[in-house]
Amino acid sequence: MHPIIKKLLTILITLTACTYAGFLWAQETAKTEEDSATDTTTSLLAAVEPRQLLGRQPRLQFPSNDGSDKSQMETLAKQIAGGLSPQLPEDALVWLETPTNDKFLGLWRPDRSGNPRGVLLIVHSEGEHLAWPNTIRPLHATLPDHGWATLALSLPDPATPQIPKRTLPVKGQSQPTGDESANNTDDPEAKEKSDTMIAEKTAADPNKNTPEDAQATANNQSIEKASNKPPEEITEQRLATALRFLHDKGQFNIVILGSGTGAIRANTFLNNTTPKIDNPDLGAAKPFSGIVLLNSRNRLPTMEEDYAAWFTDPEIPVLDIFLSKDLRNLKAAKARQIIAKQQKVVLYKQVKIIHLTPTLQGQENQLSRRIRSYLSAHVTGIETVAFKKNNIN
Repeated sequence: MHPIIKKLLTILITLTACTYAGFLWAQETAKTEEDSATDTTTSLLAAVEPRQLLGRQPRLQFPSNDGSDKSQMETLAKQIAGGLSPQLPEDALVWLETPTNDKFLGLWRPDRSGNPRGVLLIVHSEGEHLAWPNTIRPLHATLPDHGWATLALSLPDPATPQIPKRTLPVKGQSQPTGDESANNTDDPEAKEKSDTMIAEKTAADPNKNTPEDAQATANNQSIEKASNKPPEEITEQRLATALRFLHDKGQFNIVILGSGTGAIRANTFLNNTTPKIDNPDLGAAKPFSGIVLLNSRNRLPTMEEDYAAWFTDPEIPVLDIFLSKDLRNLKAAKARQIIAKQQKVVLYKQVKIIHLTPTLQGQENQLSRRIRSYLSAHVTGIETVAFKKNNIN
């Protein structure tokens, strides 16, 4: 073979080998970069959206209860005891009963520190329950370790505006149904058949009821009885029952907390409660030593104007907490701040929290720390002779 041709073939083979090697190298580099990008993306997603945070407890499947159905409250009690907080003692869930035989669920956590300071009576918001995550549940879990017992009640949601009834007739001709259709028909045979059926129905024993009819009647009567009682009246009676429960436990240094629309209910109950405690050792002591508002609403669903009876007793300390990310909270908090100045409240503190971060089970979050520090600094205790005797014995 000619030397020149041989040299050209050698160069061509070398170039082909280099090109193929370069192609393999580029393909391997791209694959490596892709795998690296995938690993980086996975790690970032894991940091931003972790599959499960340590200590996070599953949220109750049963979202809330309307406070009028005992079976709903029993379901809620099972979920709280079995799924939400298995560490609760057996006597944590209590059933209370009003003088009108209204039985309802309560969650009671007594002091665990050995140095009792008082108790926080909790009124939950609409659509929530007495152990709501991130708000009420951390209070139950942590405050008793610092001398503050907690009691939350199962309460009905506020009434909602009813859809107005139609005042104008429906357009178009109405279609007769049932007996009316049979009576208006031009068919004599059909009319005769309808008359016969009506006569047989009338001749039957009107007092004869099947078991299904009796059960349906009982259910309807129960629903009608529950619906005849306004939710605010039920709430007032249950709060009064809870107050008696706390007094029987020797608790007289009571702070009431209202969340959402529960803040209006808590403040209303505070205003309506007799200003004396029925205990000769306390004299004319007030039934509440303070009030805490949490994301308070300034009106109930059926109210046409904002609630205006805030802070009628300027001597009672007020802690007003709200989450700043909700524009409704900002607007409502500003209005309450103005009312507090007008009422000349001696001790009014408004606290803004940006957001509530999840915490490990049994640990404090921002809300529980804020409330605990405020209570310890500004709410003094009430100690009675009877309470001393109970502790000694």
